[in-house]
Amino acid sequence: MRKHFSLLLAAFATCLSGWAATTYEIGSASDLEAFAAKVNAGETDACAVLTADIDLADVTHTPIGTADWMFCGTIDGQYHTISNLNNMLCGTIDGATLTKIIVASGEIKDNTEYAPHTGVFAGTCGTTKPNTISYCISGANVVTSTGDTSGFVGKMYGTIENCAFTGTLKAVTSTGAFIGSDYGAAPLNATVKNCFVLSNSIQSDAYLGAICGWQDSGSFDNIFVCCPTHVNFGRESGTNTNLFSVSADQMASGEVAFRLNGDQSNIVWYQNIGEDPMPTLDSTHKQVYAAGEMRCDGTPLGTIEYSNTPSTIPAHEFEEGFCTVCGQAQVDYCEMDADGYYLIGDLARLEWFAKAVNAGTLKNGKMKLTADIDFGDVEHTPIGTPSKMFSGIIDGQFHKLSNLNNMLCGTIDGATLTRIIVE
Repeated sequence: MRKHFSLLLAAFATCLSGWAATTYEIGSASDLEAFAAKVNAGETDACAVLTADIDLADVTHTPIGTADWMFCGTIDGQYHTISNLNNMLCGTIDGATLTKIIVASGEIKDNTEYAPHTGVFAGTCGTTKPNTISYCISGANVVTSTGDTSGFVGKMYGTIENCAFTGTLKAVTSTGAFIGSDYGAAPLNATVKNCFVLSNSIQSDAYLGAICGWQDSGSFDNIFVCCPTHVNFGRESGTNTNLFSVSADQMASGEVAFRLNGDQSNIVWYQNIGEDPMPTLDSTHKQVYAAGEMRCDGTPLGTIEYSNTPSTIPAHEFEEGFCTVCGQAQVDYCEMDADGYYLIGDLARLEWFAKAVNAGTLKNGKMKLTADIDFGDVEHTPIGTPSKMFSGIIDGQFHKLSNLNNMLCGTIDGATLTRIIVE
């Protein structure tokens, strides 16, 4: 017991010491096994970068990280594939980052050293630091005779984001595509977002969920499930939103890829419609667009279809600083000075600034008053809302605001208000 406790302290110290971790290039199965040996001998903060696809057909893989030497480094797969994975990629992780790893195939069974926790990417997590798994695909099949079984992590603490499970699962209890079970108490929460499941078989005798087997806390958001298992959680107790059951046709249509990309400001998922049966992280494939007749804010009119060709978006129709069709603020409605401050010299422009902030267009906007302003009978719109908090600058330049009939600002977060005289 004393030796075990000393080893845990050593592993903890390695991850918190601030020492510069060594990064190893992994270009073969033997390189991967050598890396696992280094971590499991105590180099727990070592990092790895895959430089080639790896086939483990003739190698029995040793999971990276043990209960004594928990892995807290980074593995960047650079979107290379690992084929024929025959054991969990990692055993025990604690503050680790696993990213851009594509497990193309594999058959994973019980591992007595880590039982009862089994996952394609990790069996279990320590409780010192949260872990991050992002931009990964799990295409392995997992069969165990225990519980806490998953296509990603058996027992999870941390975040899984922009990932997909396309394999199969069969276990006894607490079985789910992304998490077998969580730790069940804050702050040891599990968060899963922007992910999808496309599996023809997820089975368990108890606490079976297409997404998660046993959830005590944490959150799941924007998850798409195409699986005969129609129950998302074996046990659900958390903050879960935007969970969608979809068909194989919806997966193939491009709809899921488009919706996973949210507001389309950061494209992560791609799909060649008519060729790819599901979204992919491969950026050599094409972006998916909402097709058909569009509004000027980019939202579709009528039935939504999906295409690899962008639709033509009509121009905004601005009037008094706002689009009469979609309500978007006209950012050049007011004159700006050389420092990027909007010059506000009348009530109409002050109210335009408030509405533009509250619409999210000018969250960090800056303005200067260039004249005194009397609100008279006009009801002022407070600048900033709980969902669109104002973080910019208002410089009154010692001008006066008269007959103010509402709060000047509603909700602010890091804003600067200076030289304003309210009479």
